[in-house]
Formats: sequence, C-alpha cells, structure tokens
Amino acid sequence: YDCNNVTWTIGGVVAGTGCSIQVKDSVAKANGIEIKVTYSDPESGELKGETMMNVKALPPVSVHIQTAQEPKNKDSKNLSDDIYFGAGDEEVRVYAVLRDKYGNFAGYADIKSRQSGDNNNWWSTDAAVWTSEAPAVATVNPRSGRSTVVHREPMGAGTQTVLTVSYRVCWVRSNRDTCATLYDTVNVGSPPPHRVTSGNYISSNGYITYLSLTFDQAVSPDIFWGVDFSFGPLSMSMRADVTSCVSMNQINPRNLAIRFDCAFSGTPIPASMGNSSAVTLHYNGGSSQTLAIVNGAISVLSTGYVIPNPPKPPERFAAAAPANQPAGGLTAGPNPADKTSGAVIFFRQGSRVRPTTLSIYDADGNIVKKIGVNDNAAIGNNDRRAVGSWDLTDRKGRKAAEGAYLVKGTIKAKNGKGEKVSIIVGTH
Repeated sequence: YDCNNVTWTIGGVVAGTGCSIQVKDSVAKANGIEIKVTYSDPESGELKGETMMNVKALPPVSVHIQTAQEPKNKDSKNLSDDIYFGAGDEEVRVYAVLRDKYGNFAGYADIKSRQSGDNNNWWSTDAAVWTSEAPAVATVNPRSGRSTVVHREPMGAGTQTVLTVSYRVCWVRSNRDTCATLYDTVNVGSPPPHRVTSGNYISSNGYITYLSLTFDQAVSPDIFWGVDFSFGPLSMSMRADVTSCVSMNQINPRNLAIRFDCAFSGTPIPASMGNSSAVTLHYNGGSSQTLAIVNGAISVLSTGYVIPNPPKPPERFAAAAPANQPAGGLTAGPNPADKTSGAVIFFRQGSRVRPTTLSIYDADGNIVKKIGVNDNAAIGNNDRRAVGSWDLTDRKGRKAAEGAYLVKGTIKAKNGKGEKVSIIVGTH
C-alpha cells in the first residue's frame, strides 16, 4: 500500500502520515492516550482499515489480588485468578500485593511516603480500596487496607460477582509528578453445576465430525445456551438451537456429543486444527467452563472455570458459522476443496451486491490473498449464482498449503446496506 495514504491520530489530533511514526515519552498519559492509524484507498479515498492502541505511562508497580499472604512473584505457583466457595465455605481473606515491572514482589498496597531527592521512588496517599460488584453474592469488610475478608452471601449455583481492588500511586516522570489508579479484579462465585472429566474430538477422513464430552454426573442436551470453539486465531460459536446439535449417549448418561455437521454445516474443520484448541461451554444459569484441548483430547489438568463469560475473540478473526446458512448470504463450494480441482467458487443468493474485495487468512491469521466479488445478476434476480472464486494460490501464485482458511469481508447491496461475511474454506 501507499504510505502517503496512512494517517496517524494521537489524542484525536492528526499527527502525520506515513508507514511509521515516532511517539515521544511526554505524549503518554497516566490514564492513557489513544493512537489511531487509518489507511485509505489511494484512488477513491475510501477508508479501508483502521486500528487503535492506548499508550500509557508505565507506573513503577502494579497491584494484584492473592489469597496467600506471603510474598509471591508472577512466576510463583498457586496464583489463582478466581475464588470459588465450596459447600461449607463462608469467607476468605485476600491481600493486595504490589509487584515491580519485572513481576517481583514489591510490598503491600498500603500508604507509602515519598522519599525526597530520589526520582525512582513512588508514593501513595491512600491504601487499597475494595469493592464487590454484586453485594448479594459476596461482600467485603473492611473496604480499605492491604487485605480484606470476602464474605459469602446467600447465592445459588452459577451466580457470581467481580471483586476489584484499586490503588492510587504517584511517581516522578519527565521531571514532574504523575499519578494513576491501578486496578486488579478476580471473579467470586460458586462453580458450574457440571464438570467435564474427559473428552476428545472424533474425526473422519481428516476432518472433525464431533466433540465427545464426559461429565461427572448424568446430563441432558439442554444444559448449554452456547458453545465457543477456538482453533488458533479462528473462532466459531454455537448459539441458536444448540440442543439440536447435541446428542446423548443412550448407554452412558454422562456422555454428550456435539455434532459438527449440524453445528457448522458446510464448514469443515481439519483434524489437525483440533490438536491445540479450546472449548468454552456456557451453562444455563450464568457460568462457563473453558477446556484446553491438547493433541485432540481434553487436558483435564488445565480445565478451569471462567466467570464471567470470556470476551469475544478479536473481530477480524471471528468466523461464526450458523447451522443454517441464511438466505442472501455467501456460500462456497466445493468445500473442502481438493487442491487439484483448481478453485473454490463463491455463490450469492439474494439481492445483487456491489463489486468488493474479500480477504483470505490462514490459520495463523496471516493474509494469504485478496479476491474480487463481482455480481452480474440481472435486477430482480435473487437466484443462487457465482460471484467470485479463489484459485487456491497465495499472492505470489504459489499453491496454498493444506488446511483451513478464513474468507472474510463486507459485501454491500446496491442500496448501500453492508453485510459482514466470514466463511471457513478447507483444502486437502
């Protein structure tokens, strides 16, 4: 791309153009300042992409919540990010500890006095402050100090709260005082009512057909409201009609199978992508369980509970494949494609769309190629027709490697209405 069409904005003010920019230390603020870069088409001037980052002045310490009083560095064992009350648990004491920029223990979050003449020192006029997002689940007492006691309140399975500690510190930067409020959070609640004890992907002809899960008790297909799959940078989600894609084992009531031919119809996932992946089960009741998958099987030692639900994966890699491709969408065939077949054809069913470009990413998130979409349908023709193709090569004309690829972009109807599309295409 042309570097003259790359524009940089710092704190809402245009700072220059070009493929790079130098940011001075004095620009960074304690609470952060936004740097945005945009790229426009050299010919039409149309915005083609943008990304942002928040630049902060780095404080000399960070604050962390831990249930152990003894000093612990970032590499110490048994550092838990979540607090779960067992059946007989009523309260737990937690501590606000400080770590330096290397992750080493630097004290507790108490009031610190300033030592004059040493610009490397820092100080604080207040001790740590504790808050619970949902007091009906858990309360804290005292509200300030290096430690507090988290009290369990009446709650049912799946309820949760977020415990937050805040700590204000000041330090000298660029010959002037700089202050910032530091935060850390942990999740407090009771674990999900179900626990996966084992599981694995089942494959056929080199592609995943379903995920088999065994629980610690008898279960039914309606225990989920959603399931998320992460295959490296590619993410897929089940939401509507989840139960229709979950089959029970009539012999073992503790076993369920999630069928990929139902959940992600027309979206083949190579078995190799399941070797290192993750699955998040969203249970009815508000809790979730994340399972790490190693060599195609669930690693029980690394399973954990996620409360609240994990954030959505980065949008540019999100590929949600519904069970039924909606009318007016974009489909691909043959899929998976044999590399000797020569091409994958993309089809449109619905109103005519404007010429546009789709990007193809490999499993690592690298862009492989861009392809054009041209819809020559007559006005009023909503029938299925070919609007583009990929010749299974990269930008340099080399044959693409076997695997899964994400085809992503936005198509616009003649009335200007945009529609995001994302399709996973497999090659073998």
